[in-house]
Amino acid sequence: MIRKYVVKIGKESFEVEVDEIQTQAAAPNFQPNVIIPPKVITAPLPTPKPKMPHSVARQKSPTGGKTINAMMSGSIIAVLVKEGDEVKENDAVVKLEAMKMETIVNSPFAGKVKEVLVSERQTVTAGDMLVVIE
Repeated sequence: MIRKYVVKIGKESFEVEVDEIQTQAAAPNFQPNVIIPPKVITAPLPTPKPKMPHSVARQKSPTGGKTINAMMSGSIIAVLVKEGDEVKENDAVVKLEAMKMETIVNSPFAGKVKEVLVSERQTVTAGDMLVVIE
């Protein structure tokens, strides 16, 4: 498309024809190559959580015998055995409440209840001894 213009330089006037070659500016053919070095971030290693004690720790109690321990923290709702009772493997010995959930603690071995170390409404923490079996 040809356009006509009048250009004035000083006292003289000039008639100029301008031919439009391209309607849009060409985008530069430029591919930047930017390399950003990676940041090295040092994070502390997570400390391993202590293993939750199993409900039964086959350890000797101070008075002799094997102990049944609390597997989690909570409150004792009921003690289901008394000293002198005979228990078989998997018999319920204590009912524990933790986070509004009731959990039955079972004996992992057969034997005679030597000592009951907890009472109802008592608060226990994970690993506390509950009952001693001989």
